[in-house]
Amino acid sequence: MKNLITILSTLFLFIHLQTQAQWVQSSSGIGNDHTVFSIATTGGKIFAGVAYANTSIGDGVYRSDDNGLTWNILPLDPNGTTGLETYNVAVSGSTVYIGTDYFIWKSTNYGNTWSLLPGWSHAIRYIALKGNTVYAASGRYIWVSYNGGNTFTQRTSNTDSSYFNCLAVYGNYLYAGTTNNYKSGSVIRSADDGQTWTTLFTVSNEINTIFNEIQSLAFQGDNIYAGTLLNGVYRSPDLGVTWQPTALTTSNGSLKSLVTNGTDVIAGTLNGVYLSKDSGSTWTETNEGFTPFPADANALCVANGYLFLGSVFSTVWRCSLSSLYTMDVKDGTLTHNMRIYPNPATDILTIDMGEPFNHDIQIDIYNFMGERVKSVTLPPGQQTIAVDDLRNGVYLLRAEGRGIYARQKLFIHH
Repeated sequence: MKNLITILSTLFLFIHLQTQAQWVQSSSGIGNDHTVFSIATTGGKIFAGVAYANTSIGDGVYRSDDNGLTWNILPLDPNGTTGLETYNVAVSGSTVYIGTDYFIWKSTNYGNTWSLLPGWSHAIRYIALKGNTVYAASGRYIWVSYNGGNTFTQRTSNTDSSYFNCLAVYGNYLYAGTTNNYKSGSVIRSADDGQTWTTLFTVSNEINTIFNEIQSLAFQGDNIYAGTLLNGVYRSPDLGVTWQPTALTTSNGSLKSLVTNGTDVIAGTLNGVYLSKDSGSTWTETNEGFTPFPADANALCVANGYLFLGSVFSTVWRCSLSSLYTMDVKDGTLTHNMRIYPNPATDILTIDMGEPFNHDIQIDIYNFMGERVKSVTLPPGQQTIAVDDLRNGVYLLRAEGRGIYARQKLFIHH
C-alpha cells in the first residue's frame, strides 16, 4: 500500500508539472475574435487593451483580478460605455491610462471609475509615463503633459516623416521605435521630452515590397533591445552607442513585443515566444501548450510569477515563469532563416531559404485547426509555390529537410 501511494503521488506530481509547464489560454472574458494590443499590471491586477474585434462590442479595456484566468470589460462612464478600440494601457500605482480611437481615459482607482481627458481628437496608440509626466504618441507627433494628463502640449514631429510604433521612458530619456517613410525603422531618443530627437540606430528594408520598422523596445541595465519587423532582435550593450543583431532572426517571425525578466529577455513573435538567458546570443523556443500553433505574441507582460501574452485573434495566454525556464522545445529547434513573401499572399508565395540548397525541402501548410491543408516538395532551385487554392485566413507554414527546420505564419487574402 505504501508503495502504491508513493507511485500515485509521483504520478500526480508528474501530471501536475506537465499541466503547469505550458501556456494556458484564459478561460473567459476576452473572445478569440479579439486582438489584444497591450497588457500592463499594477496592484496585483492585469489590464488588457483590446481592439479589432469582429464587432466593436468587444473592444475596450479589460481587467483580471484572478491573475489572468478570467477577464471583465470595464465601463468607462456611468452609462456603461465600452466598445472603444483600446491600443495602449499604461499604469503607475493605482492610476491607469488608456489610449483609444480619438480619446485618452484616466482612472485613479485601478479602473473602477474613469474620466475622459479633455481636448483630444487623435487615435492614441502609445502612452509612456514618468512620474506625473504623461507622453502620448499618435502618428508622427508626441504630446506631453506635466500634470497627470489635465493639459497636453503638442511637440514637433520626429524625424523625416517617421511614424511612432512604440514609446518607452528609461533613465532621463524618452525612447521611441519608428517607421521611416515605410522603408526603414529607427530607434530614436529625446532628452527634452520629445521636442528634438537623436537617431541611435536604423534598420533598412531588405525586401522592396515590404517595409521595415522598430516594433518594440526593452531595457536591462546598459542593454537596449529592439524588435524589428524583418530583421529579428538587435541589441545595444551601451545604451544605444553600438548595435548588433542577436541570434533571433526573421525565421522566427517578425518581432511584436519584448520584455525583460531580471537578466533575461523574452521576445514575442509572429510565431510564439522565445527566451534568451545570455543577452541574445542564444534563444530557446517556449511554445508548449499553444494550440493549434504558437500564438501571435502582440504584447507581453511579466507579473505575479507569470508571463502574460496578448495575441491576435487568440485572446490572452499565461505561463508560469518557473515553467517557462524548464519548457522543452515541442516541435524541434528552428535552424534556418526562412523568409516568405508576399505575406499576406494571394496566388504565388516565394519561399526564400536565405541560401541555395541541393536537396528537397518538404513544405507543409496547416490551417487554424491544426489540419494539414497543403503539402509540397520543393526541389533544389525552386522558390515558389501556388497558394491560390487556399481560403482566406491564417496558416502555419513548415519547412523541413536535411537539418533544415523553419516555420512561419502565413496569411492568405485573395
